[in-house]
Amino acid sequence: MIKHSLSRIQSSLLGVALLIIVSVLAVVITQKPDQVVPTNPAAEITVAATIFPIADIARSVGGETVEVIQLLPSGASPHTYALTPQQLVALQDARVVFAVGYGLDEWGTQAATQNANVAVQTVDAGIALRQFGPADEHGGSLDPHYWLTIPNGQQIARTVAARLQELDPTNSALYASNLDSYLQTLNQAEGELQASVTAAATRKFVAIHDAWGYMAAHYGLELLATYEPIEGRTPSLADLIALQKIVAENNVTTFFTEPQKRSSSATRFLADELDLTIDILDPLGGSDEYTSYEALIRNNINAIVKPADINTT
Repeated sequence: MIKHSLSRIQSSLLGVALLIIVSVLAVVITQKPDQVVPTNPAAEITVAATIFPIADIARSVGGETVEVIQLLPSGASPHTYALTPQQLVALQDARVVFAVGYGLDEWGTQAATQNANVAVQTVDAGIALRQFGPADEHGGSLDPHYWLTIPNGQQIARTVAARLQELDPTNSALYASNLDSYLQTLNQAEGELQASVTAAATRKFVAIHDAWGYMAAHYGLELLATYEPIEGRTPSLADLIALQKIVAENNVTTFFTEPQKRSSSATRFLADELDLTIDILDPLGGSDEYTSYEALIRNNINAIVKPADINTT
C-alpha cells in the first residue's frame, strides 16, 4: 500500500514537472528571438534616442507615459557602433528617434529610416552650434557635442517635450508639467556648477580628444591640448612634443581620458612618460557614476574643478 501510494505521488509530481516544462517551452517558442522586453510597461507611446544623455532627458520629460529606447549601450563608442538585429526590431515600435546629428550618430539615424521607417528628429533646435574646423573628428564642420552644457540640455528637453506633445496630445499638459519640473532641477544644478567654477583656482585641463568645446566655453574652462588631434588618429611625434611642452608650462597634473579608453596607449604614455594622474571625463554617461544627464554634467565639471582645487579663502 505504501509503495503504491509513493508510486502515485511520484507519478503526480512527474506530471506537474512535465506540465511546467511544456509551459516554459511554449512561452520561449512564441517569443521572437529579437524581442525587447519593455522597461516601462505603463507607457502609452515609445520613442528612441541614440545616446544616453538624450534618452535620459526624454525619460525625464516623458515620465511613466513614454517608453524610451536607448540605442547606444553605455560604454560603447559612437564611432564604431552598429545596431543589433534586436534593436532594429524594437525600433519598429518607436514613433520617433531623437538624435544629435552632425556625424555623431548616423549609425542610428540611417538604420532607423532605412530599416525601421521611423522618423528622426535632431534635437539641436535653438542651440548655437560651434565650428569644429575643416579637419574635425566627425568629418563635418560643426561640433556635435552640444548636449554637454546645462542650458543646451534644457533646450533639448524643450524640443523633446514639443515633439511628445505632437505625438501624444492627450498627455500634452503632463509633458508640459514634467518639462517645467525638469528645467527647475537643471537650473539648480547650473547655479551650483557656476559657483564651483567661479571659485576654482584653476580651470585648465588636458583631455584625450576634443569633445569639450561647448562645456569649456560655457563654464569658463580652458582645454589646453588633446592627445588625439582627431578622434582615433595616433598623434605624431611633433604632437607629443607640443603636448609635453604645454603640460610643463601650465603645471598640468591630470590627464582626462574617457571610459572606453582607460587602457589606451595615451593613458600609458601620459602616466609613465609625463607622470600625470589619469582621471575620467565621460561625454556619454549611463554608467554607475553617471546615472543621469544631470549627474553626467556635474561629474564632468567636478572632475576638472576638484574640491581640492577650489579656492575657498
